[in-house]
Amino acid sequence: MDTLGTALLSIKMTGEKKSNYKSETIGITLKRQAPAKLGKERFCGGDDEGGVTFPSTEVLFGSKGTNLSAVDTQVSHIRTF
Repeated sequence: MDTLGTALLSIKMTGEKKSNYKSETIGITLKRQAPAKLGKERFCGGDDEGGVTFPSTEVLFGSKGTNLSAVDTQVSHIRTF
């Protein structure tokens, strides 16, 4: 899953919309963005499948966040029936 997500993220541009990929059993949400935009961002599995909200940029990166040109986010979710 990580290899696929990394390959797909490598062709994304910073600031592009999230990409969601799903199969019957798993899903993945990908985004490449500026570090300042990641804080408080919500990533969902879609169809009310849960999700995660990231804390503020300061909590995630501290002072190092200002030195990053982009942050890749990859959230995987298992779909249950």
